[in-house]
Amino acid sequence: MLRPDYPKAGVDKLEFFKQKFGGEAPAKQFFTRIVDAAKEEGIHYAPLDGLKTGNTSDAHRLMLWARSLGKEDEVLTEMYKAYNCDGKWVGDHDVLLDAAAKAGLDPDEAKALLEDQEKFKQELDESLGRSAKLGVSGVPAFFINGQNAGSGAQPAEFFVQAFQQIAKM
Repeated sequence: MLRPDYPKAGVDKLEFFKQKFGGEAPAKQFFTRIVDAAKEEGIHYAPLDGLKTGNTSDAHRLMLWARSLGKEDEVLTEMYKAYNCDGKWVGDHDVLLDAAAKAGLDPDEAKALLEDQEKFKQELDESLGRSAKLGVSGVPAFFINGQNAGSGAQPAEFFVQAFQQIAKM
């Protein structure tokens, strides 16, 4: 989770990108690269207008619970679809409950988890602390031989070069 200090209701992603990248044009250019890369892989990406970003602690707690039940991959896939393809905010409990149900988890248990802010909070806090120590500033984050190799979507050439450098050592 990159923005635990943001509101759980989320903030407008375009506004966030405008601040991060110095204006609307660079923000949209950055997002267009993401959409184009997804399109090359046959993935429909939701348009930027209306997307949110923010505190996703409830989604992360749901993932920790799903991991304990052996359903992490399924829930993560459903959350990615909801957010990236359908443009739904994964801070919204209805979106999270839908993802849990589609992944085969009990909706009543998922709802109870989301309503109890203490469930999996310690595990989430430990995970956030570990990420901070590692210097994670974007997702996905890549580590090679224990060293932070960067973050964000990377082309295959990035990894080829990184592994070639390691091979020379």
